[in-house]
Amino acid sequence: MILLRLAPGVTAEFPADGGVMVADPRGRFPIRHAAAVRLIRTGACWADLHRLDDPAGARAAALRLLRAGAAVLVCGETAAAPAVAVARLTTRLSRYRPSDGVPAQQRFRLSRFALLRRHGDDMALESPVAGCRVTLADPRAAALVASLARPRTSAELRAASPVPAGTADALLHLLADLRLACPVDADGLLAEDTDPVTAQREVHDVWAHARARAGLTDTPVGATFRFAGRFPPEPATRPEPGGAEPVRLPRPDTARLVAEDPPLAEVMERRRSVRAFGPAPLSMAQVGELLHRVARVVRAMPPDPAAGLPYEHTYRPVPSAGAVHELEYYLVSRACAGLVPGLYRYEPAEHALTPIDADLRRPAAAIEVARTGIGAVSPPQALIVLAARFTRSGWKYEGIARTLTLMNAGVALHAVHLCATAMGLGACAVGAGDSALFAEMTGLDPLAESSVAEIAVGTLPRPPLQEEIR
Repeated sequence: MILLRLAPGVTAEFPADGGVMVADPRGRFPIRHAAAVRLIRTGACWADLHRLDDPAGARAAALRLLRAGAAVLVCGETAAAPAVAVARLTTRLSRYRPSDGVPAQQRFRLSRFALLRRHGDDMALESPVAGCRVTLADPRAAALVASLARPRTSAELRAASPVPAGTADALLHLLADLRLACPVDADGLLAEDTDPVTAQREVHDVWAHARARAGLTDTPVGATFRFAGRFPPEPATRPEPGGAEPVRLPRPDTARLVAEDPPLAEVMERRRSVRAFGPAPLSMAQVGELLHRVARVVRAMPPDPAAGLPYEHTYRPVPSAGAVHELEYYLVSRACAGLVPGLYRYEPAEHALTPIDADLRRPAAAIEVARTGIGAVSPPQALIVLAARFTRSGWKYEGIARTLTLMNAGVALHAVHLCATAMGLGACAVGAGDSALFAEMTGLDPLAESSVAEIAVGTLPRPPLQEEIR
């Protein structure tokens, strides 16, 4: 049996004018069909609503409550029995459509976008495509869901699942109406497997996009500061470790750069992804200038709660959401004059490089991964690795922390491209780096800090002589 009920914490008021005012912690909104809301308040099935005067209006009122998150769908053996599953629509774009039941001979299969995970003390099945979450209050329901990894009719599902037959039928009916389980064709394929849009979408990309955009999720998105008071925010810059002596980098004359740099429009037109690097090493001046242009701390600021920045923050040449600057810059040196080949972490406040004790074979492997990743004919002199301190951004942002990190990384990569072009160097962003290799080189836990982007940098090939052109 599938019942509609008001969601926990939702109340309904019935003023004398005959309307209904529904209230929940997010606010109040009116509903036109009072009789439908009265039924739903005590628990009603769709057939009950269809027997009311103006059944179309009753149906519309119920769907509005569901899409607003003010009502839920409860699945159980009987109306009085404990709930086996409770479904909530998580977006007003939900694909939920109530039906009278599922055809007996039709085989159904779980959508590949559906995820079964722990949600509080229960398991939950949810999908950003279907736009819903089903909390499985009975552990046996999770076994039923798992059995839908393969196409099954209702009879096959009853035979394969440990729940009572009536509950299995009701749960399949609910999952089918929610589009979490969908009909398959003779080959066992879902429509989403052959549709040119859904077939080309990867599950993790769909989930990441939906989780980071308001309107596609019912969970908070934005600067919620959910860990304020529970954990202290990370410092704006990582303290220099003891042991290795930092390599101080030369600082360029910023006033000269401002006066002599080519115009931005010219740099934008000249910028190319360079995949052939010259034999000359990068100089320390070039390494220092490139990092100074892009990554140095221009100004360090204390927490400023009045400005919505209750944490240490810094201003740098490139922007970062909320001035968080969770990205750390690492330099893998292959051929940089004055730098021993190896891995270094850039210290943006001191404009220095701290050597990281790493097996030299690993930095060489990182260079080779980058070379093959960009299809370069010759290895770059250096590789800049951007790594994110995830808790630095996650302390402030909910839902969008990873998205903002990738945006910040894209801005940084573009800045390196443009600055390298202005300096007469070559650069090429790497499509996919090796985060396991980065973890092995640094000894960092990937959950705390992991590489998120890389860009190869080096000198340009020697220009051909005029005689060679001929």
